[in-house]
Amino acid sequence: MSDAVKALQHPFATGLLPRPRGHAFFLRAETDPELDDGWRRALVCEQSFKPAYESLRAAGFTVEAELPDDGYELGLCLMTKHKAETLANVARAWRALKPGGVLVCAGGNDVGAGTIQKAFAQAVGELSTLSKHHCKVFWAKRGDAVPPAMAEWEAAGALQKVPATGCWSRPGLYNWNKVDEGSALLVRHLPADLAGRAADLGAGWGYLSLELLKRCPAIVSLDLFEAEWQGLRAARANLEGAAARLDFHWHDVAAGLPRRAFDVVVMNPPFHSGRATDVDLGRAFVANALAALVPGGRLLMVANRQLPYEAILQANSRRWSMLAETGVYKVISSQA
Repeated sequence: MSDAVKALQHPFATGLLPRPRGHAFFLRAETDPELDDGWRRALVCEQSFKPAYESLRAAGFTVEAELPDDGYELGLCLMTKHKAETLANVARAWRALKPGGVLVCAGGNDVGAGTIQKAFAQAVGELSTLSKHHCKVFWAKRGDAVPPAMAEWEAAGALQKVPATGCWSRPGLYNWNKVDEGSALLVRHLPADLAGRAADLGAGWGYLSLELLKRCPAIVSLDLFEAEWQGLRAARANLEGAAARLDFHWHDVAAGLPRRAFDVVVMNPPFHSGRATDVDLGRAFVANALAALVPGGRLLMVANRQLPYEAILQANSRRWSMLAETGVYKVISSQA
């Protein structure tokens, strides 16, 4: 339960707003013990990050990767650390309401909630506000029209072709508008003889997959595993027309992978949960990647230099070696 979820409930708990009587939605939804059966019955939750999606399902909520329909009486929206993504979500939420519906937004002061509140006020005029749990909460009632600024917000946060990469991506994805330096280093050290069935773990918008297929023509199939639904959508767009057989999996790699399924695995594993460093997340990627390789299969990965993955490589692989090392990154090859 985040502070923003607790703050979001405050106007309802104090009677400033009535609890929903009809159809309501919750964008970037999170679970909370105070969201009781009445909220569960009323809410349609949108959550595109697979671990959070599964948590909501386990708690009994109706949850979708993308919000269906419109005409809702109430909308809830949590902010993210990405301004363009949050503004786009606010615009989508406003459009999903029926006239007279109320949108309530909440976000931490540390993710720029004040900036979003100011933009929202400029777009819709009068709104109600409060501060709680180091967060800002604000809400307004929708009229008949959608402010022109919101159409701009929605377009700026949509899937789009990025000039710097020539690829499809969208705000909110990791390194959405540029190539990650670590991934680029890994690509420069991909052996050209990689062959057979390959997997890209934590594929994002598909950069490593694109380069793997470009540089290793003997790859016959490629499975992309990505926990963020919107990242998988971008990867699909970027890999359209690839010669290899492709499969896209909306999946949390840390939860496990098929055993002995691949000849090659490439990855730039994540090591953050929210803003906190989570070394165990990266370790889970390494262990599950090695378990997913056939005997003799190869793992090629890049990681920040200080992350301690060597022990798990030593314990779970036949042999491993350092292909490259810079002041920031290390590229590792491992054989199952």
